Amino acid sequence: DSIDCNNTTANISLNSTSGAANIQWLDAGGNVLASGMDFSTTSEGNYIVRVTGSNGCEKDTAFTIKEDKAVPNISLTGDTIDCRKTEVWIQLQIDPAEGSGQWNGPGILQENMDSILINQGGTYTFLFTGDNGCMTSEQITIEVDTTNPIFSLQGDSLLFCLQQQVAISLMGQ
Repeated sequence: DSIDCNNTTANISLNSTSGAANIQWLDAGGNVLASGMDFSTTSEGNYIVRVTGSNGCEKDTAFTIKEDKAVPNISLTGDTIDCRKTEVWIQLQIDPAEGSGQWNGPGILQENMDSILINQGGTYTFLFTGDNGCMTSEQITIEVDTTNPIFSLQGDSLLFCLQQQVAISLMGQ
């Protein structure tokens, strides 16, 4: 049996105990953890079941409980929304990708497992649940830069018959 985020307890049962007078469950150091037909643990490790027959003979069987609570590495990348790019993609990098995911955010136009198309700034989250039931998430904040340039015009504002041209200069920041 194994332990993961879906199954936090491993349950082991003996199927046959013909002639058994005593059943003990031990840790790898030989310490008795339980007795009887069934054993439960929430810890990974090496264990032993010891069956003592009514004739006094003992048989030990070793077994291992493995734990899988691994979560994948996730990273998100995206661009700034501006006057030229009013829609941008957020890309997902995930390893390993066994499981399912869900995107959340304010301006999702289109989505699939590894990317979303957005048209609003804000915080976007990808929530991933692995096949082992363990969850992890990653966030990215997309900025919006639609600030117009600041400028003023300077020059003569009067145009009259003798002066047919006016010089105007642009002062910007």
